[in-house]
Amino acid sequence: MGTKATKFHISRTHDIIELWKQFHALYESALSGGKITPQDEQKFMDLKSEIARRFQSLAETTEMKGVADVRSLDVVSRVPALSKIPALSEMERGKIEADWNEGHIALNRVLGSLEAAKDRVRLGLAGPRTFSSFLFNRWMILIYLIVLVIAVYLFLFGSQGGEY
Repeated sequence: MGTKATKFHISRTHDIIELWKQFHALYESALSGGKITPQDEQKFMDLKSEIARRFQSLAETTEMKGVADVRSLDVVSRVPALSKIPALSEMERGKIEADWNEGHIALNRVLGSLEAAKDRVRLGLAGPRTFSSFLFNRWMILIYLIVLVIAVYLFLFGSQGGEY
């Protein structure tokens, strides 16, 4: 993954983590028995959709194995509506809370992996991509062209030099 792509995915992961925190804040608010308005329900539904959409995009566009394996994000689909949260059993609440925490940790692991990938590129430890970027950087291409011109010159005119 290139540096631009890595920076984009880091930014996207930060956004998902922020949405994840908002999801939990709304969940906690509903648990505390606060009044839930139709606007709150719509915000909650929009938030769930945004989390699912952004996470799917991240999972499909990164080359990291761990992203697609984050199953704890299924908690978003298990909480149907804010108004249903107070009626959940204690066991269901505990499961949702555990899954939310697992998802939060998993998202931060993904973020850490992306940041490590960015650091590897920055430090020149990115493996084959660093070597290929060395082979095809501007200076190396210039050197290749100079060597090619010298080789062609020697081939065309080099054999005539000894016949004086």
